[in-house]
Amino acid sequence: MATACSPECCATLSGWVFLAAGLLDRVARAVDDRLMKGAWLQADDTGFPVQGGTDGNLRKGRLWAVTDQQEVRYHFSATKAGKNPVEFLKDYQGRLLLVDGGSEFNAAVEAKGLLRAGRWSHLRTYFFHARHHHPEAALLAIGTIRDLFAVEEAIRDASLEDRRARGRGEMVFGEWIRWQDEAVLGTPKSVHTDRGEARSRTSKPHVLTGPSPEREVQRPPPA
Repeated sequence: MATACSPECCATLSGWVFLAAGLLDRVARAVDDRLMKGAWLQADDTGFPVQGGTDGNLRKGRLWAVTDQQEVRYHFSATKAGKNPVEFLKDYQGRLLLVDGGSEFNAAVEAKGLLRAGRWSHLRTYFFHARHHHPEAALLAIGTIRDLFAVEEAIRDASLEDRRARGRGEMVFGEWIRWQDEAVLGTPKSVHTDRGEARSRTSKPHVLTGPSPEREVQRPPPA
């Protein structure tokens, strides 16, 4: 449905938006200052269409989110270029950056000498796509990652000391590391997947059965 706006109305609304942006910029800067002083950060970006210019056409834009899981700072850019995270992370004093495998973060990691951490959800995607080609190894991996997700959910609001005391996550992660070490030291078969190549598992810390693997891995692990 078409809308109409008089020049006076548009000028008033634009003025309100401009003033609000100026006030909120102080809040954004305060959030950014706290985030930059943290020990770790998580970041991600996504593309979306934006309206710019006077021709009415949509253009590509990029929205970046930087968070410590307590506060989030958003940044906008016209491109996915690595110079963008280099700029908005230039004052970061921490050591760890949790991001996906996107190359747009490479320059920032190198410039700041950061320790780059990955996400289990992204790793799980590759095993999920491998389940048709090598179901046993893929489902074992997905099941172990599911256990880690369940542990995370159970201790989400616990203190760091309580998390360490429970130890379940470290046990599940230890199983994963042992499998990884065995695969590297042994001679696992290469498994071609929809998105590249994975390695088959040589041990079985977790076994999944049933006709619907995806629904199965979403269930909590047995008590």
